[in-house]
Amino acid sequence: MEIVLGITGASGVQYGIRTLELLREKEITTRLIISETGLIEENLKFESWS
Repeated sequence: MEIVLGITGASGVQYGIRTLELLREKEITTRLIISETGLIEENLKFESWS
């Protein structure tokens, strides 16, 4: 199974990141698509997700 998660703005970033964490715990392959706004407004620094 593979899930693609899209985040378009800052308001839902925390929910999206938590969703990715939970899916990773279940060893479900995920792909993240995030807008520049989502990254800038939350000032996110992603660690390696692989």
